[in-house]
Amino acid sequence: MRFDDGVQLTPIGGDDGAQARSVPSQEVRVNKTSKTAEAELKFKRREDRARDGVKAAEYEAAAVATREKTTRLKALREAKEAADAAAEAAKPAVVKAAKPKKAAKAKKA
Repeated sequence: MRFDDGVQLTPIGGDDGAQARSVPSQEVRVNKTSKTAEAELKFKRREDRARDGVKAAEYEAAAVATREKTTRLKALREAKEAADAAAEAAKPAVVKAAKPKKAAKAKKA
């Protein structure tokens, strides 16, 4: 049997047509299945690309935030180091008084 959409049915049990039930021929079944599988694969790839695009955007946003935070912390650290250096320079130099030397003990003779 042949239908308008190009599907050809072959009778089960041989060519005598004794049985009323028919199944599509293997060739047509494979062709439709492969087209469906190909379409599903294309759709899945598109979904994967879209998902990867979102992940890439999130990754880039996180990288930008990390760079900004690092820059801010570096500026704070450098300002603190400069303030500490200025405070150290402003301190009067403390000179330790020299300890008087102890008199040498007389040697026993």
